[in-house]
Amino acid sequence: MTEAVSELERLQRALAAAEQRQADLEQRLLALVAASGTLFGSPTIDDVLPGVVLLARTLIPADGYALWRFDVAAKRWHIGASAGVSETFTDRIVGTYLGDQVSTIPFSEPLVAESVHTVPMLAERVDAYRAEGIESMLAVPLQIAGHATGTLVFYFRTRHEFSDIEVQTSRALANLAAAAITTAELYELQQVSRERAELANRQAAFLSEASAALGSSLDYAATLRTVAELAVPHIADWCAVDIVDEQGRVQRLAVAHVDPARIELARTLQDRYPDDPDARGGIRQVIRTATPMMYPAITDAMLVASARDPEHLRAMRALSIASVIMVPLAAHGRTFGALTFVHAESGRTYTDADFRFLQDVAYRSALAVENARAYAQVNAANRAKDEFLATLSHELRTPLNAVLGWSRMLRDGTISPGKMPRALEVIERNAVAQLDLVEDLLDLSRIITGKFRLNVGPVDLEAAIAAAIEAIQPAAAAKGITIAIGGEDGSGVMIGDGARLQQAVWNLLANAIKFTPAGGRVAVSRQRRDADIEIEVADNGEGIDPAVLPFVFDRFRQADSGTTRTHMGLGLGLAIVRHIVELHGGRVSVTSGGKGQGSTFRLSLPMVPVQHAAVADPGRTRDSAPNRATPVLLTGLRILIVDDDQDARELITEVLRSRGAEVTAAASAADAREAFDREPPDVMLSDIAMPGHDGLELIRAVRGRPAAAGGRVPAIALTAYARDEDRERSLVAGFDAHMAKPVDLDALVTTVARLAKVKAKDART
Repeated sequence: MTEAVSELERLQRALAAAEQRQADLEQRLLALVAASGTLFGSPTIDDVLPGVVLLARTLIPADGYALWRFDVAAKRWHIGASAGVSETFTDRIVGTYLGDQVSTIPFSEPLVAESVHTVPMLAERVDAYRAEGIESMLAVPLQIAGHATGTLVFYFRTRHEFSDIEVQTSRALANLAAAAITTAELYELQQVSRERAELANRQAAFLSEASAALGSSLDYAATLRTVAELAVPHIADWCAVDIVDEQGRVQRLAVAHVDPARIELARTLQDRYPDDPDARGGIRQVIRTATPMMYPAITDAMLVASARDPEHLRAMRALSIASVIMVPLAAHGRTFGALTFVHAESGRTYTDADFRFLQDVAYRSALAVENARAYAQVNAANRAKDEFLATLSHELRTPLNAVLGWSRMLRDGTISPGKMPRALEVIERNAVAQLDLVEDLLDLSRIITGKFRLNVGPVDLEAAIAAAIEAIQPAAAAKGITIAIGGEDGSGVMIGDGARLQQAVWNLLANAIKFTPAGGRVAVSRQRRDADIEIEVADNGEGIDPAVLPFVFDRFRQADSGTTRTHMGLGLGLAIVRHIVELHGGRVSVTSGGKGQGSTFRLSLPMVPVQHAAVADPGRTRDSAPNRATPVLLTGLRILIVDDDQDARELITEVLRSRGAEVTAAASAADAREAFDREPPDVMLSDIAMPGHDGLELIRAVRGRPAAAGGRVPAIALTAYARDEDRERSLVAGFDAHMAKPVDLDALVTTVARLAKVKAKDART
């Protein structure tokens, strides 16, 4: 009887315990169900993960918790949320998940480890558990549709015996957490998709409006301001436009922001702390290198590094700059400026897709700038030509009026004998003025059509300078202007056109006298600089406005071209000077302190040493031939000339025949090869640019022939290609010399004789 009572009591206690466990499980499940609304109502994964850990702490008391997740994109595990364990511990656990196997969880049911030191699966992480003081662990996989995406782990620092209720509760919590996490992830994906769609719509709308603005006006400054305003706030919180002006200076054209007060703050900051032209990583580098730059996240450390003083740092922090893209306005090899796009108050950051999109915007804007500037340049050129033609008409009609008027009075006999010398003087002076105008116009025409030629020969530059000064002296004396001559001795012989060089110096002197008031002073000096000689013409006259200075040597440009101008003339003299000097391989420049500060023109010419040649008379006319030394003879030499241009062939043929050579002329590379087959020449002169096969192909074919068949014939490239790389290409192909057209004929004959002499010497040895 006693035993029956004891068994009954035992059964009653077991039933009560079971009822208690059932009640405990039901209570936990009810708490889980009540919390599910919170988990599923969280819109972002960052809210769900800590919510899961918080719920785990409520349902199953433990010493530590961790929610581990596998990042498919990064292919690594990371801690989603944790409590009660150190960051060092979680880092060590992540470090043990290496290799391809880490993307899967090797258990599908809850892993119960009353001792983490006895479970083989955990052996490689035992050191981490020991360092953290963990003895027991319960790990539950987070599964959706049989696919595990993470684990929820409960850690105990004392040995713990897990109950069925804890295991069942953890399994239910894991299932709920997996579903909540998946729901949050889907929500975030939808958010990202919506945001991308909205961004695409904003970009499309902006691009449509910006393209319409860019195509609607040729005022690129106003257009770029419109683009900046359209960018805010659709694709930026700030937008700035910087432009490179005609003088190469970077100017801030526009700044856009929704708040005008913020724009004023940015302008004040720009004025107080202008961009460093040599700074690395800024707008100047973008313009200098034509390379776009993106800073996805602007950190405070970056602001500290770029700040020039504490006030600068405070101002930059006040702008709340978060993300920046800078793109150059570049098209067809030219950079016109840059666009800067900034995210600030919105908290948005730029992506690679934004970077590509804004580069496209900048390119379209650059094309608009290029087209507008080209249009402006064409208009300016047309206006300059119209002004030039009006000036030309005035300059021609004025002297004609005097010539015709006095001529008719002379014909009608209405002039007294005492005034006849005066009438003839006026007629002559105005006729000479017209002659000068015609000469300048002819020179201009030759320059434009590429027919401006030099009559090349040895020139005594000192004599040319003296002749120019002598020719201009009467004009200087008429205004009481003193011409001072100083500097080093400019004597020396160079290759050039003496008359043209005298014309260049005379034009500079005439320009100086024209713009120097009566009683003024003009100084001419010369000095050697290495292998060049520099001629300087300085005056103390009116000077040149800085805005006009860059265009002084341009055709059709005059500082004073209106109807109230003080000085007459076409303004072609300086343009002709530049062309003459550049044809001689030199350069000309001008400096001036501005109005009333006078001007200084510098003409630099290479001094090429000349031996055994007579010096040309600097006072000769432009069309007269220079004096020559005893000509070099080419008697008996067989010379082959290859050139598709008939005039060029005939000229060189006549020159060489006049020196005694036997000349064969070929109009193509094919004709030249036939001439070689008949009889190899002693020297070959060949053009480079020819139809069919050019001179480079010809010389390679010649060098491929046996020596007896002319393979070693001395050869000269006689071509209009005059660059250093053209010369190098000719010599590499097999030519012995390279001479540029228009060629100095005496130099050509001398080169032919030298090469023939070298060939004869080689044949003897």
